[in-house]
Amino acid sequence: MKKITPGTKEQPAEQENIAEIENLHKEDREASLKGDFATLLTLLTDDCVLLPPDRAPIAGKNAIREYFDEQKELLRGIEITEYKHDFQEIKIFGNWTYEWGYFSNTARPTGGGELIKGKGKLFRILELQGDGSWKVARSIWNIGSEPESQK
Repeated sequence: MKKITPGTKEQPAEQENIAEIENLHKEDREASLKGDFATLLTLLTDDCVLLPPDRAPIAGKNAIREYFDEQKELLRGIEITEYKHDFQEIKIFGNWTYEWGYFSNTARPTGGGELIKGKGKLFRILELQGDGSWKVARSIWNIGSEPESQK
């Protein structure tokens, strides 16, 4: 279920904004499936802040690049077979958007083996760029079970 609504009554180019946000989601999913951290980095603003579980905030692309390098090492020998977003609400306020929802992923050791499943909740703030695209400016997520109503 995806609910996209403007935050103000006068929202120019609403359909274009929605299409660009959906394009960001698509690029995010595709890069996540491939473990393509270089592409994921391009989907973030230069001053992006990530708030991952059980870690200090990670601010700016240089720090995020280091974090992604750590994640790439942790995922060595792991193949991501499925990655999904299920945004429950996307609200546009001029050059800013917030979105929240759920994510799930499935992975396995390269070459086969038992599946590893993960899921959690996600909240992001997106910023409209000069070229009309949207990038992630802030992101917080947790890992754990979905509420009973989402199972």
